[in-house]
Amino acid sequence: MTNQPTNQPTNQPTNHSIPIAGR
Repeated sequence: MTNQPTNQPTNQPTNHSIPIAGR
């Protein structure tokens, strides 16, 4: 989750569709 601080802000909105944040 905190492994990609630069990708989080851009991945957060799409995180609901893409379980790549570590979910």
